[in-house]
Amino acid sequence: MVRGSSRFAAARSRLLVALLGVVGLVIAAVASGQTITEFPLPNPGSGPLGMTAGPDGNLWFTEQFGPGIGRITTAGTITEFTIPTAPATA
Repeated sequence: MVRGSSRFAAARSRLLVALLGVVGLVIAAVASGQTITEFPLPNPGSGPLGMTAGPDGNLWFTEQFGPGIGRITTAGTITEFTIPTAPATA
């Protein structure tokens, strides 16, 4: 197998797992009567990935296609932080 296609397959698998996780969260939220609100990102092509809750009460995510990380408050305020390194390639 070509190394590049292996990375693509791995990325596709991670994306599928993330999407299934989001679907599960949506189903759980709807079933419990909670509301889900979507907020547009300032840079929609950044490829947000790997969201997690931070100890500060905000949600943090990495940007797959932008050299940075992002923070979103529960009110929807989004801040993107640039990491001063070149994108990694293997």
